[in-house]
Amino acid sequence: DSRLPKDLVHSCESRQNNLFDKFMKVKRNIYESRNNNNYFSSHSEGIILEEISEKDEIIGLGQANSISPGVIFAIVSPWRPNLAGRIAAQAVRLFSETKGETAAYIGASKDSTGAIWLDMSDEELMISDWRVPGSRYPIEQGNIKIFPVDPSKNLAIKNDDDFLQIIKQLVKEQSYTVIDFAGDIMLVEKIIKEKRLVVLVILPGVDPVEYKTSLYWFNNIKMDKENIIAGIDIRGSAEKITDNSIDVKIVIKNSPADALLNALKAKVNDSRTFIWV
Repeated sequence: DSRLPKDLVHSCESRQNNLFDKFMKVKRNIYESRNNNNYFSSHSEGIILEEISEKDEIIGLGQANSISPGVIFAIVSPWRPNLAGRIAAQAVRLFSETKGETAAYIGASKDSTGAIWLDMSDEELMISDWRVPGSRYPIEQGNIKIFPVDPSKNLAIKNDDDFLQIIKQLVKEQSYTVIDFAGDIMLVEKIIKEKRLVVLVILPGVDPVEYKTSLYWFNNIKMDKENIIAGIDIRGSAEKITDNSIDVKIVIKNSPADALLNALKAKVNDSRTFIWV
C-alpha cells in the first residue's frame, strides 16, 4: 500500500524474505533426510501392541495383506474422514457374517462416523461414546461389538493409552477388529509397527493437491510393508487422476460399501480369511 511508510514496507518485506528463506532451509533439510533414509523415521517405528510368537504370526497373517481372525483391519482416509467410517462399517458387517466368528468396530478419531453408518441412533451415541467416562459401551448388534464415538461432540482422544488398551483387549476377545481412523494419519502411525495390522489408505483421486499430499504420506509409511495398501476414491469428477506408481486394491466409483464388497472376498477354501481380488 503506497500510503504506508517506506520503512514499514521495507521491514515487512524483509521479514517475509526471512520467513521464505527459513521455509526453504527446512524443505532442503527434509529432502536431505529423506535421501539419507531418515525421513519421518520417528513415526515409522510405531508401537507394538503385544508380542506375537512365530506360530501366531503364521496363523494370523497368512498373506501379508489378507484379513483373518486375529488381524486388525484399519481404515484411514486423509481429507475425507467420513469415507473411512463408511468402509469400516461395511467391513465389520462383512466379517460378522462369517460363521462362528465375532467382530468389533472402534472409532479411533473424533471424526469417526462408522457407528452412525452402523445405524446407531443419536440417543445411543450420546450415552455410549467410549471416550467419555461413565458411558455405556460396547453396544452389541448381533455378534458385532461397537465402541462408538460421537463426532458431534468434537472431543479429541486425550489419552492414547486408553485407545491402545481397548485394541489389545479386542484382539484377544474378537475374531476381527476394525478400526475407523477417519482422517487421523498421526494416530495410524502410532500402531504402524503392529504385526497383525492391515491398513487401508483411501486416497482422494479427484483433487490433485489432496491426492499429492495423501500419496506423499502413504509412500512414507508404506516403504516396503505389504500390509499397508491403497484404495482410491474417484467419485465426483469426469477428470480422474491416473497413477500407475501404486497398486490400488479398491477403487470407489459409486458406493464405498459396494466397492469394498467387490474388492475383499472370502477365500474359497477358507471362509475365515479375506483376500483382495
